[in-house]
Amino acid sequence: MTFAYQSRPIEPSPLVEGDVVFRPLIPVHFLSYRSPAAVWALADTGADYTLVPESLARAVGMTEYSDEITKLNGFGGKELTVTSGCADLMIVADKGRYHWCTRVGIVNFERPEDEVVVLGHGGFFEFFAASFDPQAKSLSLIPTPAFPGTIKQ
Repeated sequence: MTFAYQSRPIEPSPLVEGDVVFRPLIPVHFLSYRSPAAVWALADTGADYTLVPESLARAVGMTEYSDEITKLNGFGGKELTVTSGCADLMIVADKGRYHWCTRVGIVNFERPEDEVVVLGHGGFFEFFAASFDPQAKSLSLIPTPAFPGTIKQ
């Protein structure tokens, strides 16, 4: 399955030409009995874990394991408090549905504008082989034999 990078506005910077960047964002469905949600999620091969904002986890009624709390170091060494949770995820692409349940980290972001779903190694890239094409601005994913869910074409 292949996803086009999504454009996002940025503040002008001497590091990037223009005021728009293209990011490997893919649409992910969080399934739940309470309130399913479809969100754009950042595919980040440099992230160790898949992380979900606490606001989204609560909105969809995600199972949270409050006794499983850990501290992670984010970008720049910023410490994050993360609670373990269980997400029921689905990607719809190329006329197929890829559905799996996985452990994720639930993060309480300080500012709502900082909230983002991050697809990291644990919970995502451990199940998909990825190929990034910066020229075509696209990301291709192929489920690996480790994929724990179902695929319906």
